[in-house]
Amino acid sequence: MLGAVLIGLLVGWLTALLRQRLDDPVLNTTISFAVPFLAYFPAEEVHASGVLAVVMAGLLTGALGSKRFSARDRQTQATTWTTISFILESAVFLAMGYQLPELVDAARAETTTAEITGLVLLVVGLLIVLRFAGLAWPALRERFGRNDRNEQTRAKLGQFEEQLDSMTPAGQREENRLAWARRRLARGRADVEFEEREPITGRGYVVVGWAGMRGVVTVAAVQTIPGGTPHVDTVVLAAFLVALITLVLFGLTLPMVINRMSFAAESAEEKRDSVQSLLRRVGEGAIDTLGPLEEQTIGGERLDPELVTTMKDRIVPGLVSGSSQLRNAKPDSFEQMMIVQRRYLDAMRDALGAERSIGAYSSATYRQVESLLDAIEQRFGTR
Repeated sequence: MLGAVLIGLLVGWLTALLRQRLDDPVLNTTISFAVPFLAYFPAEEVHASGVLAVVMAGLLTGALGSKRFSARDRQTQATTWTTISFILESAVFLAMGYQLPELVDAARAETTTAEITGLVLLVVGLLIVLRFAGLAWPALRERFGRNDRNEQTRAKLGQFEEQLDSMTPAGQREENRLAWARRRLARGRADVEFEEREPITGRGYVVVGWAGMRGVVTVAAVQTIPGGTPHVDTVVLAAFLVALITLVLFGLTLPMVINRMSFAAESAEEKRDSVQSLLRRVGEGAIDTLGPLEEQTIGGERLDPELVTTMKDRIVPGLVSGSSQLRNAKPDSFEQMMIVQRRYLDAMRDALGAERSIGAYSSATYRQVESLLDAIEQRFGTR
């Protein structure tokens, strides 16, 4: 297991270093196709889990990609991989559909129809029972112990903050560790605030339990069983039928269940306020890291005051505005604008990564802000 983790991380890191130096989204995407194989086969050669190595390589690549890859590369890869994922998932069920008549005959040769039917119903029933039973304990804790638990967590976080305030870092290493600890503190508080702001109610647990469907992963995994295994055809057929039943039964009825739960939708104003709040925090983080525009230097010289005035309204929060000033700027001013904008965009991405690790906002808000930064990058061609 450790070998698979190390191989996956090494492959993900090396390929990310290579891909960030490429300025061709087609070549970059092509290399991304090779990453799973580069992680899988070496791990299998050392008798480690190739699947785990691929997962670790993918996780590290995704974490590094938000900063190291250009917006054009990320958008190209997202579209390409979404298309491939759809094709592969469809191909698995299509292949199973073609094999189904032969699979049914092979399964009936070793198992009766009644036994297959009973096995499928038993597995579906167990999936439903175990799914909701597994959610029962969190639901009870959420209903009866949330307030006490949050108060205890706040008290522990307060004590932790006092310890951090009393510490004086002696070097850069200790200062980095202290900064990491403060981010963990902020994340803990964000978790408590989020739990109080958007608690998972009983209706929420019903939807979570109803969404416990089985799909292409189950069908693909069961086909990895060696061919000589007793009753392998029966197991493959049962897995396919279980996936089909859960997808049809729960998948088609899930929208109806969600509508019946009458969840309060987030308003457009709340979404806009969340995005603007996160943008402000990201912009403040960038300024805290780089300093204000007046203090920026290029080649040891400060920026032209007129250029600072031109750019000031475009950085944060109006970073998108001012494209006409950028196009009409002098050649030397244009180059300075590109350099400074690249600095602030990089710093804002770093700040966005730090905010994402804290988790004070919804996933949709983080994606929207990241998409905005990507759009700015592509609009001005800053990478």
